Amino acid sequence: MLVSHRYSHELCAGRHQTRRTWGPVRIQASTGGPVETGGENSRRGSSGSDRRSVFSRTAFGCAAGRALEFERPDSLFKDPLARLLAGKEAIDGFTARKRILDEKKEKEGSAPGRLAYSIVIRTKFIDTIILAVTRSYPPPPDISVITDWLEDTGVGLINQVVLLGSGLDARPWRLDLHDGVHWFEVDRSEVVTEKQTLLLKAKAAIGSQDRQEPRFPLKVKKWVAVSSDIETLSFLHKLERRGLVVTEPVLWVMEGLLVYLEPEFVPRLLRVLNERCGFGSVLVVSLIMATSGSLRRRKAWKWGCPKNHMDECGWEIVTWIPMSAAYKMFGCRSFRPSNLTPEKEPKFLVARRIE
Repeated sequence: MLVSHRYSHELCAGRHQTRRTWGPVRIQASTGGPVETGGENSRRGSSGSDRRSVFSRTAFGCAAGRALEFERPDSLFKDPLARLLAGKEAIDGFTARKRILDEKKEKEGSAPGRLAYSIVIRTKFIDTIILAVTRSYPPPPDISVITDWLEDTGVGLINQVVLLGSGLDARPWRLDLHDGVHWFEVDRSEVVTEKQTLLLKAKAAIGSQDRQEPRFPLKVKKWVAVSSDIETLSFLHKLERRGLVVTEPVLWVMEGLLVYLEPEFVPRLLRVLNERCGFGSVLVVSLIMATSGSLRRRKAWKWGCPKNHMDECGWEIVTWIPMSAAYKMFGCRSFRPSNLTPEKEPKFLVARRIE
């Protein structure tokens, strides 16, 4: 069930310290892929220490979760690239956790709804939003729960998608998007570099002029990956240089990102995103409260819920969906019953740009 609200709260303004940056270095992959690396927070390569960073661990772990979901006979989505991107170490780690789910399922017997990890529900929900907003066809059977508000609010066709904190996402290769979509991704240098290496190894297309027949063709008109620290905001200029048209509508996707950002920076980011897109733009965010994670995670998690910033920053909330409601939406249940209060429960937020 979709929950729609409008909020108007006082903005918690903050100051942002811009970090020293170095000029980006563009490289053109052997297959013609549009990837920009270097710049702020770049690394020397894909060393083991890179994989152990908070950001890259998360990227590999999420890919492993998607891989194991895809291999289920009743999977909620397709992701044939996920196992190749995740690698053996991440797959083994997630498989060990999956055994807990299987044991719990056996004990609970015929309880209604299949068990699923939150990464699966998050992926499926954002997939559905992307397919709805870009008007990609054929639509999945469950897309009707999302499309009503699009018709009511007059949001038109969006051909530009920007995924901030993209990690090892593979949607441009696995979603049935229409061929007019321009897809942009932004993440830290070590993640972008590692992903490009893995894509080439997997023989995935990363440009429109690939010389060989790819094993995994792109399902979008254009794919661009930009290396940048989100908190410097330099990614906005890089995106414009690489083809983002800021006078046209944009779907901004922030999947598991905000919890890593400094609280005083988030209102500024929301405001700037509003200024860098046209009429009919949409924002979709997955929210995790920093106080709801384990002790280890809380050391990296900083913030979660931007509800009280949205109107002041130019975004009107259209839907506000708790994770538990999203589980029910897709006929699933969590293997780990939540003891969180409604305020701390993970949520999804969809907002439209205020003109």
